[in-house]
Amino acid sequence: TTLDAMKTAMASLVDGKAFDAYSVTTAGVAGNGRALVAASASAGAAPGAYQLKVLGLATAHKVTAGAGQGSATEALGLTGAFALRRPGADPADPALVSVTLDGTESLTTIRDRINAASGTSKIQASIVSTRADGSDQRLVLSSTQTGAAGRFEIVATDGDPLAALGLAAPI
Repeated sequence: TTLDAMKTAMASLVDGKAFDAYSVTTAGVAGNGRALVAASASAGAAPGAYQLKVLGLATAHKVTAGAGQGSATEALGLTGAFALRRPGADPADPALVSVTLDGTESLTTIRDRINAASGTSKIQASIVSTRADGSDQRLVLSSTQTGAAGRFEIVATDGDPLAALGLAAPI
């Protein structure tokens, strides 16, 4: 039995297949216990030591309105609707967030409607003032996920309220 096991092990040395295997190790573990990098080698891979450099980290997608409003709490007088969707999503699929405007909404109302769905949409809204006197209030939409998983697009679904909100530029 021992000689048969040795014969089997020697056979892989004779045909060279034992030398086609390479191992890959990683140094470091993410907070959730997963390896930070995963790699594999196949036949034909050049043996050697390799280093991986991270040149940039994934960031969260953020969109800031290009036009400001005089007040965050005054009614905007806008009608129509818009939706936040994942890029390339089927238009028949439900949107991450849908906002319908009847003319009585303010930036604060729009922000609150988006944030009401942030648990499932992974998109949060905030309002920032670009001027010290508070006269230029802008809506900011941010993904709570980084990288491609957090990308979103803003699509007008009724009328064109996005132009008045400063969100009509291609996203």
